[in-house]
Amino acid sequence: MILADGGEILGGFLFITVAIAAGIFAAWVVLAAALQVFSYLVSIWYPLTAGLAILAGICCAAVVLASDLASAGQRAQRTLTPADVADHDFFGRPPRGPARWFGWDRAWPRYLPFQARRDLEDAARAAATFLGTASRQALAKCRGPVPIGLYVLLGALPHAVFALAFAGFAAFLLGVCAAVVATGWLVQFVAIVVLRAVDRFVRTVFRLSTRCGKCFEVTPVPSYRCTNCDVVHRDLRPSRLGVLWHRCECAAVLPTMVTRASAGALRGNIVCPSCGHGLPEGTGSRQTIQVPTFGAVGAGKTRLLLAAAVGLYEVYSADHTRIEPLDDRSGVEFEQARELIAAGKQTRKTAHGPTPEALGLVITPEKRRPFELHLLDAAGEHFSMKDGAEPLHYLHSAETLLLVIDPFSTDELRAAIPDPAAAGLVVGSTDPEDSYSITIEQLRAAGLHTRERALGIVVTKVDDLRRLDLDDGLDPRDQDAIVRWLAARGLDNLVARARQDFRQVRYFLADSMGVSVTDPCHPIHTLNWLTRQVGVELVPAPAVGGRP
Repeated sequence: MILADGGEILGGFLFITVAIAAGIFAAWVVLAAALQVFSYLVSIWYPLTAGLAILAGICCAAVVLASDLASAGQRAQRTLTPADVADHDFFGRPPRGPARWFGWDRAWPRYLPFQARRDLEDAARAAATFLGTASRQALAKCRGPVPIGLYVLLGALPHAVFALAFAGFAAFLLGVCAAVVATGWLVQFVAIVVLRAVDRFVRTVFRLSTRCGKCFEVTPVPSYRCTNCDVVHRDLRPSRLGVLWHRCECAAVLPTMVTRASAGALRGNIVCPSCGHGLPEGTGSRQTIQVPTFGAVGAGKTRLLLAAAVGLYEVYSADHTRIEPLDDRSGVEFEQARELIAAGKQTRKTAHGPTPEALGLVITPEKRRPFELHLLDAAGEHFSMKDGAEPLHYLHSAETLLLVIDPFSTDELRAAIPDPAAAGLVVGSTDPEDSYSITIEQLRAAGLHTRERALGIVVTKVDDLRRLDLDDGLDPRDQDAIVRWLAARGLDNLVARARQDFRQVRYFLADSMGVSVTDPCHPIHTLNWLTRQVGVELVPAPAVGGRP
């Protein structure tokens, strides 16, 4: 009984011992297997899947960003348009310079940096959306303890590595793109500054200007009408809307810079920014010289300018210089002037209106740049009443002025010829000094400095003075003789005032009744001196017999 009980105890002890040993062995086996699996995961699975995850993250980042940037043009709601620029204040400020009163043109903004910035923002958003969607889809499949355990054991590390690789490479690519955009923007900015400076330098050196023959406003930057639509572009200089080209809302490509636009594809689409009047072809690519006359009614202003224009045609007909009317109206007026001068007919009185239109000529010398000549003749009534010259804005911008004096309108000659009609004369209605005073005071009231300008004073109707033997002492080549003659006729005060008011004054005698261009009294000599004051030799001295 005792042995039996002792045997049972021993047997139970042995059983427990064996069970414990078996449990320890099983645990050891499980632990060894777990360690084997873990070593497999650490040495093979994790490195392999991490490497694949890095490669997949890089490839996915490149594909997502490339596909998004490639399809950027298809996102109409994110594309900057001319309406955004012109109507929706995209730039947040008005343009600087002459176009500030009109606002931004209806043109497409530069891709760099404006649209590019939006595209990069959209690409970054697309990358973040892809990564977030992929992560949510992976985690959504982990439902229950087994999938969660497998994900933690096998998928968490590759997933994290993929996300880091994707985010890091996407950030790198976006940074590279941003650097390219910034570099491109900097290059464009420098190009804009240089091109604007070159354009301004060329226009300054060659005195290129835009002067409207309708409203007489002067502007450094003309407006241009699009070649495909009716949109008027107010500023085609290199800017936020393009460096070498502006693209209109209708997709037409327009050259930038005044020198390129006015002399190139847009030479026939030039518009005055002040009055909207279409300007002659090539305006802005040439120097424009205004020759404004002022003086009393009947002083001979119209005849003087017409005779000078016809004289130019005569000189250039034997030269390689080309002379053409600036527009159709000038062409008609020029042909009428040639017929009138050739026939020796009397000139019709200039109609009294708000403002005259210029007789415009384009002169193209053989070896020099072409230039425009605007001959401006206003009715004498403008210079016989207070504020009469106020609408004549061309007097404000002209660099030279020409005072036309009718010698028979002086008190002395009026007394000597009581019946001008019987003597075959048409006499000016106003004293020359009154016309001078009214005009100069009007210019001063407008805040203009006449000391910066040159004044030509021309005594007309020399042929009548000679015919009536009243030209004693007059010599077109002797300035002092002309001054003495004017002073002797009561115009000494005018002579003294002109000397004080203007930087330079020169006196001329003019016979506008068809004398030869070699005659020192031909009006072409007066015109030539006026153009020389702004750096242009109108005609070579040998062609007109030297300078008076």
